[in-house]
Amino acid sequence: MLREDRMYYRDLRDHIEALERNGRLVRVTREINKDLELMPLVRWQFRGLPEAQRKAFLFENVVDVKGRRYDIPVLVASHAASAEIYALGMQCECEPNPPFQDPKGLRHQGLREIHEDGQPRGSGGGLRLLRQESHSARALRHREGYANRLRRQ
Repeated sequence: MLREDRMYYRDLRDHIEALERNGRLVRVTREINKDLELMPLVRWQFRGLPEAQRKAFLFENVVDVKGRRYDIPVLVASHAASAEIYALGMQCECEPNPPFQDPKGLRHQGLREIHEDGQPRGSGGGLRLLRQESHSARALRHREGYANRLRRQ
C-alpha cells in the first residue's frame, strides 16, 4: 500500500481509485437488486472470507424489486471492511495487531498497580456504597409501584 501525495482524498472518486489501484475494489456492472441481492452479497464476505481478503464493492447498475433503475452507483464496505482498507482510507500504513497477551498476566499486572505494600489503595467502603445504591433503587421501585396503583384507582 503506497502513501498518496496528499494527506486526504479530494472526493470519493479519489478514494475509489485508490481502492482499485490497490486491488481492494470489486466493480459489479451487471444489474443488481438493491432490495434482495446487494447487501447479502457483501455480507457473504464478512462471514466467509478472512479479513485480509475482504474488498469494497461498487455496484454500478442498481435496480429495486419494482424494476426502477438508479443512476447513482452504490459503494459498500469502502471504509472498514478490513484493516487494510481502513488504512488505505486514512492514507497510512496498516500496523499489525500487537501479540496476544494472557489475560491472567494482565490481571496480575493490574493488581500490582492497585496494591501498595500488599494493601488495596483507597478508603474502602465499596460494599457500603453498593448497599446504599441497592436500597435507593428498591425504595424508588416501591414508590413507582405505589404511584402506579394510585393512578389505576
